[in-house]
Amino acid sequence: MIINNVMTPLQQAIIHNNASMVKLLVESGTQDVNEQSEAGTALHVLAIMPNIDPQIPELLIANGADVNSTGSLDGDTPLHTAAICNPFTSVIAALIKNGADVNIPNGAGYTALEYLGIRRDWKRLQQELAPYIQIPSSTVPWQGKNAGKKKQIEKFMRDRWEALDHFTKGYTYAQTGCYAESIKEYAKGLRHYPYKKRDSIGSIPASARVFFADIHNNIGASYAKMGQWRSALEEYEKVLFYLPSDPEALNNIGACYEKLGDMEKSITSRLEALIGNPDYAEARANLGNSYMLKKEFEAAIVEYTHAINIWQKNGRGYTYAYFQRAVCYNNLNMFREAIADYDLVKQYDFENKYIIAYQNQGSIYALQGDHARAIDDFSQVINKTKNNHEKAMAYNSRAISFAVSGNVRQAFEDFSMAIKLCPDYDEPVYNLEVLKRKYIGRMF
Repeated sequence: MIINNVMTPLQQAIIHNNASMVKLLVESGTQDVNEQSEAGTALHVLAIMPNIDPQIPELLIANGADVNSTGSLDGDTPLHTAAICNPFTSVIAALIKNGADVNIPNGAGYTALEYLGIRRDWKRLQQELAPYIQIPSSTVPWQGKNAGKKKQIEKFMRDRWEALDHFTKGYTYAQTGCYAESIKEYAKGLRHYPYKKRDSIGSIPASARVFFADIHNNIGASYAKMGQWRSALEEYEKVLFYLPSDPEALNNIGACYEKLGDMEKSITSRLEALIGNPDYAEARANLGNSYMLKKEFEAAIVEYTHAINIWQKNGRGYTYAYFQRAVCYNNLNMFREAIADYDLVKQYDFENKYIIAYQNQGSIYALQGDHARAIDDFSQVINKTKNNHEKAMAYNSRAISFAVSGNVRQAFEDFSMAIKLCPDYDEPVYNLEVLKRKYIGRMF
């Protein structure tokens, strides 16, 4: 069955190279790996994607993906598609290793082997595939075939591969933090692609739409890394032109609106993302962020809880959602629930990304009069963080708990250390003056 959309949720996860979402969809049984969209099956989409996570083809094939299925793309098998469209050999090798037949003709009568034989990397590919199939030592003949068609395919390959060369350079620049350079390379890739953007979306083949959407998504990500949220928003909206209702694009649009201060549009975009994929944990957590920024803490807690449950099923870390939910509980004065979540954050925060959890939990204990536990949490901040401002806050908070507990000498030392670390931090200066007036004559 071909669905009335460019992509299925599984195919959208593949486009965004999201191995964890692919795993969740195929192992939960909510997505048929052989369901067809306008772009073919999940393996057809995989076949055109560069830099794909190697887990994804393994997940698809292990869960029943048919390596010889003929999709809606002119009767092409995934191997036809990979042979003509993908300059990377890893997907081709994965398909052949798992039984893809090189001799099945497509609707035009051409086999994948004939397409493979006119690739620029054919000689190297012969060596890679030799352990799996017998490959002719000479160039694959096209006897009796349309010579003009062969030239047309060769030109398509050259144009697409030139575009993908720029894509790969852009991807490499982005991975090394050179975002302006990555945008330039992605833009060159768009100019060199065999199909150009036209007014009518129907005139662009599904495979080209996937490529255009992927590049605009990456350009948007580079703009976002540079903090240019308006430009990022424009790129993510272009993704929706090619892939309407794409959940990741909608989630990213929500992030842009959040950074631009429009919480209503941020929430709307993230809710739309969840219509297409209710188990999209990142969108759930981000929707929670939007609600939290609007101080709608109950609604935020619901979304963070959804995200935690999804991540738990998928075996992924969910420390961030626990921390954000704890902050919401804190703001609602639900201190028991906040402490429970902060404890979980401390348990799973192996990289010390959420040291502030100790500060927040210590503040709750201090508010409840449990200064021994508060002092322990503030001490953890002091020992774990390298940030002077975080240390100063912890010293100031610990000093207050020491003063209330009667350890005035240690309180003086902590206030003084806070001031030394951050001279512009006013609170310990004020607190130290108050302490001096009260105790200076009775300390020694």
